[in-house]
Amino acid sequence: MIVIWDAIEADFRRDYGIILRDSITVMSWREFLVLLTNLNPRGAVSVRVQTEKDEIGNDPVEDEAAASSFFAGIAAIRG
Repeated sequence: MIVIWDAIEADFRRDYGIILRDSITVMSWREFLVLLTNLNPRGAVSVRVQTEKDEIGNDPVEDEAAASSFFAGIAAIRG
């Protein structure tokens, strides 16, 4: 499973000046997704995802499970 929350936090801080742990509870889901989708393509998230893909291959079922777990974690943070 790809664990990239720390990379997301780092990219949000670097790209947008947002301390994500302080802002995630007041940020709309739409805003979070827009910002996440538009992070720097050479940032920590992209590097981490590519590294993980190179190491574990490309399994659509595993990718879907990892994505579901990630977004469930964000939903839990948002309350």
